[in-house]
Amino acid sequence: MKYHYLLKAALTTLLLLISFNGSSAIIESRGYSLDTSTNIITGGELEWLNWDETFELSVNNVYSSPQFNGWRLATSHEMYGLLNTFFGPNLSIDTNSTDRQRLNSVFGSEFGEDFFSVFTGYLDNFCGTSRNGCLTNPQNRTKVIYGEDEALKHLFIRDEYDWGNESRGFYNRYGYLEIPRGAASADLSNGQTSIALVRGIGSTSTQPPTSVAVSEPNQLIFFSVFLLVVLRFKSASE
Repeated sequence: MKYHYLLKAALTTLLLLISFNGSSAIIESRGYSLDTSTNIITGGELEWLNWDETFELSVNNVYSSPQFNGWRLATSHEMYGLLNTFFGPNLSIDTNSTDRQRLNSVFGSEFGEDFFSVFTGYLDNFCGTSRNGCLTNPQNRTKVIYGEDEALKHLFIRDEYDWGNESRGFYNRYGYLEIPRGAASADLSNGQTSIALVRGIGSTSTQPPTSVAVSEPNQLIFFSVFLLVVLRFKSASE
């Protein structure tokens, strides 16, 4: 009877480990891939820390925290390369200055679906309140700080396909990209603004606490030890 309960516990542990290991995935879009176990996006010869990792943090918070050692702010050139991958060749926005670009039927709904499938904004597939319920293409929005230390910039990306209204002028039904006037503050922190952090591919710097994942070999070692304990109890009971 004791062996029966121990075996049941072992099987339960195995199922939990399989479930935990299966919860991670690689999501790919336009040459960029998101590893959901680390929340790191790889593409364009860089690793990007997903933008939901830095909500409530300022640029100065990030620079002063050892948790982000090895990460740095994405430059204007790197941000343009990212946007060009997802929105080019119709992209016309200048990431070095104040600019904006409305997204129209040339882009369609795919741009937002592709971009926000790997990068997470402060609105993530948000349905809000609609008399039609959750529409086919829910809202996604992000605000992110990037640029050089002496010229920090904001970037707004809004994917509102099926939600907007053509009569609203620039802020149309498809969404838009915008770099507003004025420099971003290195002390700005709120629940909507993210910090665009990048590093070279393969860096071994420390990950933020929310990105820590248990490796599969460690899981197997743990389970092997557990099975040895079960077998030892079985031998002792016989």
